[in-house]
Amino acid sequence: MNRDSVKTGATEVPHVGAAAESGVAGTENAVAEEIVSYCHAALEGSRFFPALRAGSVSVATLRYIFGQYRLLRDRFQAWFGLCIVKSGSCDEEDVRAAILSLADHISVEMRDGHDRLFRGFLVELGMSEAEIRAMRAGGATRRYDASYFERYGLSEENFFEAVTAISAREILHSIRNAYVLEHFLAKVGFGESVWWRLHVDLELEHFRAALRPVIQRSQGHDAAVASVVQTLKREIDRHVQYWDELLEEAEAEAAQGMTTAPEVPAFFDPQWIGAEIFRRWQSIRHAKLENGTRRNIAVIAANQRPLWEDLQRRFENEEGVEIVLDKRHSERRQGPRGMHADERRRGERRMQQAPDSVHLSWIA
Repeated sequence: MNRDSVKTGATEVPHVGAAAESGVAGTENAVAEEIVSYCHAALEGSRFFPALRAGSVSVATLRYIFGQYRLLRDRFQAWFGLCIVKSGSCDEEDVRAAILSLADHISVEMRDGHDRLFRGFLVELGMSEAEIRAMRAGGATRRYDASYFERYGLSEENFFEAVTAISAREILHSIRNAYVLEHFLAKVGFGESVWWRLHVDLELEHFRAALRPVIQRSQGHDAAVASVVQTLKREIDRHVQYWDELLEEAEAEAAQGMTTAPEVPAFFDPQWIGAEIFRRWQSIRHAKLENGTRRNIAVIAANQRPLWEDLQRRFENEEGVEIVLDKRHSERRQGPRGMHADERRRGERRMQQAPDSVHLSWIA
C-alpha cells in the first residue's frame, strides 16, 4: 500500500499528511482521514453490521432490511433537490461548485440506472420483482428520510451545512459498501454484485467533490473546520442508526411470529399520505416560513375520509391548522331532477376518482 493512503476496506483513499501540506488540499485530506476512521468505528459500534459479518442475520431479515433501503436510496434525489433549492444564487464560486457536485451525482445515478442495479441485487437475494415493488416504507425509513428535511428546512442560511450532511452520507456509503462486500457478500457468493462494488469508489469521489467547496468556504479557520467535522460525524451516526432501526423492525416482526410478509397497503395509503403531508408542514414550520398568525385550512376531498381522519389526528395540536372535509361532492350526487337511477349510476362510475389520487387544498 502506498504510504500516502488510508485503507477503507476494499479500496484505498489517497491522502497526504496534513503536516506536509497547507491550504484547502491539506485541510480536505486531514478531514477525509479523520472521517474515514470514524466511519469504520461507527460501523463496528452498530448492532447490524457486526451481526451481518458474523452471519447471524437471517435471509428473511436481510430481504426486509435491504428492501427498505431500496425505498430510501430511490429517493436520494429528494435530499439533493432540497439542498439545491436552499442554495440561493449561484453567483458565488463555492455555491456554484457545490451545486455542480450535487447535479453531477444525480446525473450519474439516473443516467447509469443505479436503481435498477440495486433491484438486481435484491433479485439475487431471492426477492421477486412483485415483492420488491409491493414493499412500502416502514417507520425507520420514513423517519430517516424525513430527518434531513426536518434538520435543514428551506432556509438558505445553512446551505453548506446541508451539503456537508450529504457528503457524510457519500463517504459512509463508500466505507459501508466495502464492509458489506468484504464481510458478507464475498462469503455468500455475491462478491461481484455490481451495485455494491461500483459505489465503493464512486461514492468516495462524490464525497470529496461535495466536501471541497465546503472546506474552501471555511478558509481553514479551526472553528469552521471543527463544525464541518461535527456535522459529518452526526450524519454518519444517524445513517448507522437507520440500519440498526431496520434490524429492530425486522426482529419485532419475527418476535410476533409473522411467517409471511404483512399485507401490503394499497398505493393510496391514507396514513402514508398523511405522514408525508404532516412532515412537509413541519419542515415549513421549522424553516419559519409559516403564514404568521393566519389560519391554514386543508380541504380534503369527500371521497377520502380516511385521509381526513388521519390528518385530523396528526394536526390536533398544531396551532392555526384546520382540517376540513369537502362535502360538496356528496351534495352534487343527487344529480339533475328526473335522471333515471341507472343513468345516474353510470354517470357516477365515470366520475369516480382513482383511489390513489390525492385532493388536498391549503387555504391561508
